[in-house]
Amino acid sequence: MAAAARHAPLGQRDALSLLRAEHDMLLRLFHEYELLQSCQARDDGRKALLARRICRELMVHAALEEQAFYPAVAQAAGSALLDDALVEHDAQRLLIGQLRSLYPDDPCFGATIAVLAEETRHHIAHEQGALFGCARSCGLDLQLLAQQLAARRKALERGTDAHAAAAHAAAFAWSPRLDE
Repeated sequence: MAAAARHAPLGQRDALSLLRAEHDMLLRLFHEYELLQSCQARDDGRKALLARRICRELMVHAALEEQAFYPAVAQAAGSALLDDALVEHDAQRLLIGQLRSLYPDDPCFGATIAVLAEETRHHIAHEQGALFGCARSCGLDLQLLAQQLAARRKALERGTDAHAAAAHAAAFAWSPRLDE
């Protein structure tokens, strides 16, 4: 279903299929890193590039959810369901901050990516269970929300407003260690 959602025209997608497709992309990136990590050959440059992409995609995705999806769920069903999700996003940001201080050949680099992957998998399971279920049952207009999410993602990627600019700066500000 997620593959079909990625290739369907925006008008045929709902918000949950868009978010699920993003989750699938993040999981594929982590899997790719894990495969690279398991190889005997050292390719720190490739690991660094992939780690940068993972972190950038996570930061944009978290901002997208916090600025568009979570407010819609909170308005329709209250904010109690969102507490865990927001704490999980904060944990991801902390791990991303740790990665920025490490060199790719540091043994802690791979371990930190592994923990970030596990945290992200847990977050996705929680979100696709409780939050997606709530979004379906509380009467959200998932087609309209899909359009808002797509527009928000474009703004976040471009940094075209104040909130987006802050998220963009955080997502694309890198330690020189990841660039080496």
